Amino acid sequence: MKKYEWMKNDTAAIMFSAIEGSKQSRIFRLSAVFKNEEIDPERLKKAVENIIPRYPLLMYRDVKGYYWAYLEKCDVLPAVLPEENRPAELRRLGRDGAPEIVFLYYKRRLSIEANHIYGDGTGFVEILKSVVAEYMVLGGADRADFDGVRFGDEKGSDEELENAFRRYATKEKLPKVKREESYVLPKSYVKDYQNYICGILPFGELKPLCKERDLTVTEFIASAMILAIIRTAKEPITKTVIIDIPVNLRQFFPSESIRNFTSPMPIHFNPQGRTDVTHDEIIEAVRGQLKKYNTKENQQAFINHSFAMTQSLAAQLILSIFKQWGMNAIQKKTHNSEMTVVFTNMGNIKMPRVMSDAIERFELVGGDARVYDMSVFTSAISVNGYMHIGFNYSTKDVSFCREFFRILASYGISVRVESSDENAVEAATEIAPKMCSECGVRIGEEYGKCPLCGSVPVKAETADSYFKTALYPQPYKPYKHIPRKKKNNIYDIDRFHAWFNMDPS
Repeated sequence: MKKYEWMKNDTAAIMFSAIEGSKQSRIFRLSAVFKNEEIDPERLKKAVENIIPRYPLLMYRDVKGYYWAYLEKCDVLPAVLPEENRPAELRRLGRDGAPEIVFLYYKRRLSIEANHIYGDGTGFVEILKSVVAEYMVLGGADRADFDGVRFGDEKGSDEELENAFRRYATKEKLPKVKREESYVLPKSYVKDYQNYICGILPFGELKPLCKERDLTVTEFIASAMILAIIRTAKEPITKTVIIDIPVNLRQFFPSESIRNFTSPMPIHFNPQGRTDVTHDEIIEAVRGQLKKYNTKENQQAFINHSFAMTQSLAAQLILSIFKQWGMNAIQKKTHNSEMTVVFTNMGNIKMPRVMSDAIERFELVGGDARVYDMSVFTSAISVNGYMHIGFNYSTKDVSFCREFFRILASYGISVRVESSDENAVEAATEIAPKMCSECGVRIGEEYGKCPLCGSVPVKAETADSYFKTALYPQPYKPYKHIPRKKKNNIYDIDRFHAWFNMDPS
């Protein structure tokens, strides 16, 4: 009889698993767009096969046990598929005994879409770099040029799979960061719809603006988001606008883990009903907030609280189905009372020179905000001197996103905007550099209208020297719900142990 293999979720994955249903996973996407090469599906399949020995976690799927969810070993490799659906489309991964991850390709874009139960963005950046490196080596690149990249045939450390929350949690009771009640963006979801809008801007134009104002890049971006929210609100805002920033805990608590190890930190501002708030006022208020809240003591408090929630006797004894209802309610209440927008900034990604020469950009899509009962997810990732800022919507109202990019453009930053929705649908008769005179942003060369406001773009004076439009498939193939294969038969002692395990992480 084949041995039943399973592993425990990490502490954060316990909460991610709780908000999942029969038709939804907590999906996010990480992509690499090549400069000139279209993806070869067969070579990509081989590259994925090659990295699995280094990342065995990618062979597991989420299963609901009697007391806690856990990860079950699958018999099949992650799928490599042509991209047909909307970016990070809301759906259930891990069906029919398959892992909770897929690798997608379309033209020059290579994408990973995975369930957040596996790990956070830091871990998946390493996985993406591994896939790209294996893919390039299979295409003839010299492996010796990929210094610092993890290859599949290299043995990883046990630490790469550790639950770092368990490692660093202490029994010390520390006060958590207190939050005010937050303003909530209106939610007007459109069924079976998602739209991803991204802006690409030179880091060299953004960094001096931040330095002049004594702000971190994250604080400057968050301040512009706050101003955009105030300007586009239908009524004066009297509650606190909170931009929630997931922070990498590895900066205080060293770990090589590719699993989840982040905590939420707030950047906030209360306009107190004013509609004439200036950006300078917001900047003064947010300056230093990340430094104030992102301390080792506050992060230790978060680790201790998160881990303790899963270790209490009451939490152990309650059946899984009731825990799932409770944790789901807690998650949604938190996202409707303690944060306005989630903004994930992965920072500047370093790559070997050979990879930088081949890759035009990285893209990060935070997933469908409906999973958390929110209006929009925002994310950023920087590579090769450019910052890529994305907004993922399940609504047609993109006024917040439009105003945000207009604010950046008003500072003279040459923002280039693309969209998965109006993506070369109205292809121009002339492929030429374009600008939107209404929004002040540059438009991908194959767009017939501005993705932000719908205006017909005008010819730009200068061409983009670096980017080409990274097209998405049009039209999208509608996703069809497939019933998940159930494996409830407990046929050996290992499955019995997993199913009735009372220690979740």
